[in-house]
Amino acid sequence: MLLLVLSITGLMLWNGWKKLSVGFKIRWKAPWRILHYDLHKVGGMLSVIFLVLIATSSSFMVFDKPIKDLAYLIAGKEKITNPIFHLPTNSQILNLDQIFQIANT
Repeated sequence: MLLLVLSITGLMLWNGWKKLSVGFKIRWKAPWRILHYDLHKVGGMLSVIFLVLIATSSSFMVFDKPIKDLAYLIAGKEKITNPIFHLPTNSQILNLDQIFQIANT
């Protein structure tokens, strides 16, 4: 969740929204601090798509039950329950030879 928040705030703070050429420009001959800033800025924008995808998919994996409950609530549908299978008590247990004979027939 924190990675998702950091990615979204990084997108909001990116200074290339008004002019894309400024946002993706790397000043190679500038002092090292400016060069590192430009590399950080461009690298962050190039990786933000993957970071958001990783953050959302992992959040859905961790918070699976609350997200499903919220989806049912928003959709106004009742929750689908999985059918429970009951093994009959009067069934006979087959050994391996009987199973093999049934499979051959």
